[in-house]
Amino acid sequence: MEDIVELLEKRSANYASRPTLNLFDLLYDNKMTGFLHYGPTLKKHRRLMDEALNKDVLPSYHHIFIEKVHILLDQFLRQPDLFREHIGEIGASITMSIAYGYDVAPGVKDRFVEPAEFAINTGLDLAIPGRTLLSVFGFLCYIPPWIPGASTQRLCADVREAAMLTREAPYQYVKQKMVMSS
Repeated sequence: MEDIVELLEKRSANYASRPTLNLFDLLYDNKMTGFLHYGPTLKKHRRLMDEALNKDVLPSYHHIFIEKVHILLDQFLRQPDLFREHIGEIGASITMSIAYGYDVAPGVKDRFVEPAEFAINTGLDLAIPGRTLLSVFGFLCYIPPWIPGASTQRLCADVREAAMLTREAPYQYVKQKMVMSS
């Protein structure tokens, strides 16, 4: 027990970080919480998330959960064959509603959700070991996307742009909404 406490509590800074993957740096530029290394920035992100999502705050979101689940159930009745799509939509819809006060219309390609889905799905696909030479030979991540044959680098640049749009576009939406309401 003493060894566990020593490793997990006293030396946690040594073991709490994520592995360094050049491919993730190329895809997401280290600004997304899930890819941050242990340190002050990650601690700040975690503190902000804990403030917004702790057990005392969650009941204030119940009306959102109920509304979105009713929409989900209606979608199941109308189009049961699109079960997976509906499940994906409710996650995005709840997240966007809580984080930005933005309603995602069900069954419609959304300007905020579509780039996020592209960035996540393509990034996960590229991260599969052996899927691309970039994950095997990290130095290839430094080849510019304009070089002939660097199609993966071009795809990574598209993912990076979609990830940036995923962060910035909803934020700009909230700023614009705040200006309009004041």
